[in-house]
Amino acid sequence: MSDKVFGGYKEPKKGKEKELNLEHLVIAIEAPNPKAAAVLIEAEFIKQHLDLSEHYFAVKVFEDRPGLPRGPLNEFIGDFFERGVRWNKELKDMEPVNPPAGTKKSSPDPEFIEVSKLPADVRSALLALFSRTSHITKHEYGQALDLVNDTESSYAKELAEAISRSPWILALYEEKALQLITAVRTNIPTGSQWPVFKKYFDVWNNAPVEKREGVERKAPFYYKRPDTDEFGDLFTLDKLNELCAGGCVEITKVEFLQLTEARKAKELSDASLQADAEEKPGRTVFSVEELINTPACCTCR
Repeated sequence: MSDKVFGGYKEPKKGKEKELNLEHLVIAIEAPNPKAAAVLIEAEFIKQHLDLSEHYFAVKVFEDRPGLPRGPLNEFIGDFFERGVRWNKELKDMEPVNPPAGTKKSSPDPEFIEVSKLPADVRSALLALFSRTSHITKHEYGQALDLVNDTESSYAKELAEAISRSPWILALYEEKALQLITAVRTNIPTGSQWPVFKKYFDVWNNAPVEKREGVERKAPFYYKRPDTDEFGDLFTLDKLNELCAGGCVEITKVEFLQLTEARKAKELSDASLQADAEEKPGRTVFSVEELINTPACCTCR
């Protein structure tokens, strides 16, 4: 897929904007998708404005299109908002303040986004957030972009990651996709990582069509508590949901086995160290002086 042009808006933090006289900066950059654009823009910002980087919010990415001004590629400009545009906080997108003079708007902007042309990671985010990829508004599209660019783990973020790793899901008819996502939300607890979601996708996909709606997860289930070394297995989904609500996260069987092996190795190591400490061998080496000065034990006269 060829690169497209994206814009990136770096907004100064309120407390420092007046104090340091910071500009609202915008850059144009070529990238394959919004997520890649965000990474490239942040890298370019640090390269060009390292001393100011801590005083700006994370970049707001928007797609370049007719009607929006564009500066030189890979160069931050400070007069972007003097060219008849503004940042729409609700839609999380850049928009013209007024149409160009002497032109009339022949028809209203499309109410919905054309999802089929969006990158797979954005479509995955839409499905994770709204259980659909049709009739997506600009506001919903903005939410999906935020999820794609978010670096924090969340239920929707992990679900979207699993969907992006299972491309067949994006090819499902919408009613089937809704059926799958509904089943996922019923069976996968909060705190689960993307491999857990993907495993359920595979089970669902391999089940007979007539039984997919009722596909239930089978025990055992595995969990760990991130803030301690506790982990284990369970045999009821209700108990797993209860633990996850209390701060645990679900893990895969492979992760459980790895943790089990690591625990065994640690126990063997600890036991070996303890045995070495308890077994202190007697002294068997003496100096020459000690041998000379030690009285001999005579049994004969």
